[in-house]
Amino acid sequence: MKKRRNRRRKKRKIVMNVRVSSKGRGGDRQAKRRTLLAACAVAAVTVVAGGGYLVPRVSDFLFSAARFKVGKVEVQNHYSFSAADIMRLADIELGQDLLHLNLDYHRMLLERHPDIEGAVIERLIPNRIRISVHERAPVARILQGNGYLIDGSGVVLSARKRTQAAALPVIQGMDVGRLYVGRVLNREDIRAALGILKHYMRSELPRYLLVTAVDLSDRQNIVIVSREIDEIRLGLGEMEYKLSKLLKVLKRRHELTREAGSSYLDLRWTDVAELPREGKV
Repeated sequence: MKKRRNRRRKKRKIVMNVRVSSKGRGGDRQAKRRTLLAACAVAAVTVVAGGGYLVPRVSDFLFSAARFKVGKVEVQNHYSFSAADIMRLADIELGQDLLHLNLDYHRMLLERHPDIEGAVIERLIPNRIRISVHERAPVARILQGNGYLIDGSGVVLSARKRTQAAALPVIQGMDVGRLYVGRVLNREDIRAALGILKHYMRSELPRYLLVTAVDLSDRQNIVIVSREIDEIRLGLGEMEYKLSKLLKVLKRRHELTREAGSSYLDLRWTDVAELPREGKV
């Protein structure tokens, strides 16, 4: 009798466990799937039904013509130009469609002017333009005709730069033909003279020497003219080395308090040749 009872209880327990477990898990999964599908269907219907209303409104807000008109133009780093000049050269006006401006095209228009070396134009949403200008700086004068200014690349600048050039050194002793604003002087001796002046302005030399001219009369022998020394012969080649040697000579002169200056200084050779001015030791 004991054995039969145990078998019946064990059998009932197994059957009940299998039936309850299988039915419970399957029902939960199916319910979750039906809920998820129903939610997706509702979302899809909502998008389809509301798309015709919402999409045009969002588009109108984002791309409204009135909202994206140029309302302000900021101009930076302009010295010899007014902000109005820069806008005119770039062909940018208030009220233009900000989103459809071709910034590369307007930058190209601006850089056509010989006094402007480069420019950056930025679009600032929703209604601003920023223009940053890099103007060319004159480094020398050429006393031909009414006089011309050139920058470190040999570009002939316009008359608007003359106010910055009263004390600039003169490049003299050469015939460059007809000069006009925007022409690029690309001769080897002129490039060498400009290189000398750029190195001079970046170095300590202006503390000891005021250069008034670079003479190219002899294309094999470039000469610097200054207030302190009438003639400094450099020859050709290794200009930075020769100017560094010149700086050492001038520092030594300064230490020896030789303020009278010289009429001649030759840096073409290893030993520097110097000739004092007449009547001075």
